[in-house]
Amino acid sequence: MPVLCEKAMFSDEREAERFFGIAKARGVFSMEALWSLFLPSLRQARSWLLSGRIGELVCADFAVGFAPPRDMSNRYFNPALGGGAANDLTVYALHILPWVTGRTIEEMSARVVAAPSGVDETEALLLSLSSGLPATVRTTLASRIEERMTLCGTRGRIVVPKPHMAQTAILFDAEEREAERFVDSRTQNGFVYEIEEAMRCIRAGKLESAVVPHGATLRAAEYIRQIHEALR
Repeated sequence: MPVLCEKAMFSDEREAERFFGIAKARGVFSMEALWSLFLPSLRQARSWLLSGRIGELVCADFAVGFAPPRDMSNRYFNPALGGGAANDLTVYALHILPWVTGRTIEEMSARVVAAPSGVDETEALLLSLSSGLPATVRTTLASRIEERMTLCGTRGRIVVPKPHMAQTAILFDAEEREAERFVDSRTQNGFVYEIEEAMRCIRAGKLESAVVPHGATLRAAEYIRQIHEALR
């Protein structure tokens, strides 16, 4: 039976390798459900960037955070339920930044703060993407923060508020004037797009999606493991 599984699909890359190996051997389609990569506003931001609207990309920043109920037994904080910021929030950055920039994460350093339950509650990451592009990531389950992704270029920047559930993308020129604003006014259920992608792949006899390939999930799982290890 085909598999479309909510992020984060695995706790480390070893789990991912075993699962995808079995799925391929049995000829079964499988895909991690990263709905953000299919949202029209995020796709517009990617189009602006890759078409050179802000010139050469020089750095990127990604921040998402909120404060769920401080009940250490709920899914956000319970280690037995896969709690922690990496599985719930940082996984978005580990997929979105490479996808939007067309680059891969080559190196990561992490500063992680634990919740009373022992899971990762707040983390600050410094990423090095291919061609030496620096990117910063800030995620937390301790406080509501200004959620946005900023892509800075030599001729402007792109801002996506709430990038994991993107509804708006804003393009600024080199003079910091708003040049264009894209607002997604048609999406009613953003999960539909990833479901449609899975259906297209299954009908075409594919075993993985080109948008969320197994390799992207493997790399994200590897970095999630490293974040968890930074707590020890």
